[in-house]
Parts: sequence; C-alpha cells; structure tokens
Amino acid sequence: MSSIDDAGAARQVQEHLSAIADAVEGLGDCDLTGLSDAELTDTMRWLEKTLRRASAVGHNLIVETAERSLPGKLGHKSVNKLLIGVLRISAADASARITAAKSLGTWHALSGQPLPVDLPETAAAQRDGDIGPDHARAIREVIRKIPHTVSSSDVAVAEQILAELARSATPEDVEKAGHELLAHLNPDGNLTDDKDRKRLRGIRFGRQDQNLMTPISGHLDPETRALLDPILAKWA
Repeated sequence: MSSIDDAGAARQVQEHLSAIADAVEGLGDCDLTGLSDAELTDTMRWLEKTLRRASAVGHNLIVETAERSLPGKLGHKSVNKLLIGVLRISAADASARITAAKSLGTWHALSGQPLPVDLPETAAAQRDGDIGPDHARAIREVIRKIPHTVSSSDVAVAEQILAELARSATPEDVEKAGHELLAHLNPDGNLTDDKDRKRLRGIRFGRQDQNLMTPISGHLDPETRALLDPILAKWA
C-alpha cells in the first residue's frame, strides 16, 4: 500500500512540476510589448508572488532532505554540501536557504508530528506570496537580537507585527521598524547578558571577488575582542 501511495505522490509532484515548466516556457514566449503599462506591472507582481510562494516550497524540500539524512546517503557531508552539488549554487546561497528553512519550514518530531514553526506569521506571509526572502531575513535578524529575558509572548507579538508590516512594506522598512521594536523591548539596553552574546556572536564570510578578496562581517563577544585587539595592534 505504501509503494502505491508513494507512486501517487511522485506522479502528483511530477504533474505540478510539468505544469510549472509549461507555464514558464509559455510566459517566456509571450510578446510583452502587447501589454499595457498596468498589465505589465500586474504581471510583475503576479510573477513575484508566485516565486515567493515557490521559495516556501523550497523550505520544506530542505526540511525533508535533512530529516531523511539524505546528504549522508548521497555521499555529502552536510545539507549545505548537498545543495551546492545538486543545485550548483554558491555556498552563500545554500547557507541562506538552510537558515531560512530552519525558521520557516515545517519540521517534525520523531513521531512524525509537525513541530511549531519558529516564525509562524512570517512563514504564513511567504506561503501567501506577500513577502520574499529579504523580508523574512530582516524579520529573522530582528527576532534573533531580542534578549532572551523578554517573554515568549512579547517575542511572538513582535514577530506578528513585523510579518504584518512586511506584507505591505519593503525589507528596509521592516528593518527600520525592527530597530524601533528592539528599542521598545529593551529601552535601557541592559537586558543583554552573556547568554545573548553567545547566541549573537559569529563571523560570516562573503563570496570571494575577482581579486580573490573576501568580505567578512559579524559580531565578537568581549572576550574574543580582547584577544583580537593586541593581534590587530601588532599586525593590522
């Protein structure tokens, strides 16, 4: 019975993928010069909405890949390496997709029951096609910076506010509103402690450019900064 169900699921997925491929091919062959200005902008909005919803599907594909331990079965050391090898995308892109899937995808317990999504309102907004990856990234960064001493109910409200704003605003607008929310939740700036610093610390490496230069960004905790200062003073 399971094999029959599996075959039916595979057929259904293939039918949907074929429909997408046919639709994209058809759109690629369309004469856009025949559209009015309003029709052109409506087409852009509709296509963007569809692509955003497709990103939400991508999250659950990554979840399924991780929960099946597929990388190891296919000879890859991690989900990141699998995405790079299978999709031929950059390491930075693979990392960004996995980070998004962790907070927006639907993960499961060992019993198979779905677990609560980390950012449920943000995930819903992307499934609706109202927000894109940059909106979600802005929301995630704000939520990540909220001190752990803030109540879970306040964090949930903050995420809801940002997700609702994102449905009608730009990622930059969301980022600005996030700064205001953080100031409201921690007006004196005294809620951050070592636990928060440990959660926020880290260094991110960008893509190597044509001159083989690599941009870096991130946050150092006080101890690491103290270790780095004398090194920079001597060698920088």
